[in-house]
Amino acid sequence: MAFRLSSDETADKGIRRIVAEELESAISNLRNEDESLKGEGIHEARKSVKKLRAITRLLMPGLGASGVRDNRALRDAGRALSALRDAAALIETVESLSEHYFADPAIEQLAVVRSALRRRLEQTVRSEDCRTVIGGAMAALKTVKKRARKWQMAGGGFAAIAPGLEATYRRGRKQMRRAKANPDSDNLHKLRKRVKEHWYHVRLLEGALSKMGESHLREKELSKVQEWLGDDHNLTVMREAITREPQAFGGKKVVPAVLELISRVQKNLRENALEVAEKLYEAKPGEYLQGAGVAWDLWQTPATASKSVNPVKDADEGSNPGRARHRARDSAA
Repeated sequence: MAFRLSSDETADKGIRRIVAEELESAISNLRNEDESLKGEGIHEARKSVKKLRAITRLLMPGLGASGVRDNRALRDAGRALSALRDAAALIETVESLSEHYFADPAIEQLAVVRSALRRRLEQTVRSEDCRTVIGGAMAALKTVKKRARKWQMAGGGFAAIAPGLEATYRRGRKQMRRAKANPDSDNLHKLRKRVKEHWYHVRLLEGALSKMGESHLREKELSKVQEWLGDDHNLTVMREAITREPQAFGGKKVVPAVLELISRVQKNLRENALEVAEKLYEAKPGEYLQGAGVAWDLWQTPATASKSVNPVKDADEGSNPGRARHRARDSAA
């Protein structure tokens, strides 16, 4: 099934289904990675790992120590695979530049950079004990799969995800402000992680958030922002590689023109990403959670709704004074 909850299942049941599907998908993609190690299976497995980490953060307030442990295990599995994927990602970045800037004076120099990156990819595959890395990642994912069956979630309805949804949105909003004030590579890379996390949450809650009348547009814009910021990060990594060893990338005949093109492209990417991100995080965290909670109630089928608890509604009625005080602080901020 798709990476989204269904109105005829509780949040608990739906999330357990999705976690099981993504873990199995990641393991299967790694198992089926062919001997050429072109990276497609690794790429798909890493996408599943990122989705799973977004879910653990969504559930983190309820999962506690077990959530921290499994989030770290997923993080380490993703990092283990990164060296096998990142070299290929840089080649894709050069190819994208060549496609979009085919009339640029630096196009010939880009071809030289692509050849150098291709050699580096081949060296990476030869130097890494690829099968050992893939086997270790698979073992870690299988362990998480066993433990995920025992995850304890705070209720079956919106209560299971509301605290995490608000917390992750709040972190994204704060990081957007940091990046706006100081748009350096580190802040923008951190913003991409927060945006991607929020994007996965919006996709997960697509059915419910459609009741807010903005789900499709929000998902589309989040996708664009995380893609722009991902391209910016790849260009930063490429810049660092080129400046660290300029002779390996063609020296003075190639490097200046390519670096100048990278600067121009990054400027556009960053301006576009920050402009859209500011609009996406315009609502205060409490306001965003309130809207999501109302949308959830409208979306649920009668049978599922009877099993659900809306902590936002409870707070309004005084049954959750801590939440009410928290939202009051948001309103005063």
